[in-house]
Amino acid sequence: MMMGEVQTIMSAFFLTFDFGTESLRGALFNEKGDMLNTASHTYQTLFPRPGWSEQIPDEWWEAGMQSHTTAQLIGVSTSGT
Repeated sequence: MMMGEVQTIMSAFFLTFDFGTESLRGALFNEKGDMLNTASHTYQTLFPRPGWSEQIPDEWWEAGMQSHTTAQLIGVSTSGT
């Protein structure tokens, strides 16, 4: 590297989301598969009548935005239970 040059070191990360009944769980992994960080954010489940359950998709989105990172992602995984 020559004097005055700036070297950029880029790392790649994987962000996973699990949308559960009561919360969204997120985890950040590096290229080696090491877990670097986790987050969990709750949202409500509504029961408008017996045997029914509903959730508000905007709350899923908000939970995901609270769990995201500014890392350079090369993959995202989601799961719903």
